[in-house]
Amino acid sequence: MLLSTRVRRRNRHRRCTRCCRAPFRDCVGAIENEKENSRDHGSLEGPLFTSDKMMLFDFTSAQNVDDWREMSDTVRTVGKSKAVLTLQTSQLFQRAVFFTLLNPQANGAGFAGVRTPTNLDLSRFKDIEITCRGQGQNSNYKISLRHKGQDSNADLSYEQFFTVLMSNDEFSTVTLPLKDFKPYYRGHEMPDGEPLDTTNITMFEFQIYGGVYMPIKQRGVSALEIETVAAVFT
Repeated sequence: MLLSTRVRRRNRHRRCTRCCRAPFRDCVGAIENEKENSRDHGSLEGPLFTSDKMMLFDFTSAQNVDDWREMSDTVRTVGKSKAVLTLQTSQLFQRAVFFTLLNPQANGAGFAGVRTPTNLDLSRFKDIEITCRGQGQNSNYKISLRHKGQDSNADLSYEQFFTVLMSNDEFSTVTLPLKDFKPYYRGHEMPDGEPLDTTNITMFEFQIYGGVYMPIKQRGVSALEIETVAAVFT
């Protein structure tokens, strides 16, 4: 998707928000080629830019979601939950569906999620926007980010919670300010933890949770239908 002349002029002195950090004008000509790359896996091989946002995941045109892997509570002995991310394709539309079976412990301990590796510098962005809708038994989800290549259970995750519109015919946009991602460790917020390094985000995760340490308790079968995930400029 080529940018207009007006947007080209406005972006003359901006630098690319991808890892290359090249002058923005040098990257504009590559955007059309990146569009084809980004369709392959619904991943971040080639984010698409408009004048106000960068597309991170466009599930309406992705060919597959092979880069996403499950990360649920079955990594622990007592875990019994399950998550799957798949593409739903019809003659009229395509989107991703995040299916979950949440079987928490009596205290609400339990989670089901899917994650993908990323290579993102979002320091010039303000929000993450998700176009989605929910169905099933639960409506409370969270996005979990990691930075600097950290992927161990001993590392902090950076999380933000949201409630999705429950509907079988209407999508809504969920807005998550990047400044509101807080450090967590195994369900506990860590107020003194290192802040999220938005220049080096290396993992993106969708997750549904049982609600341990929280007033909200969830269990059962749910589906989060997702069309797009974008980062919005400051």
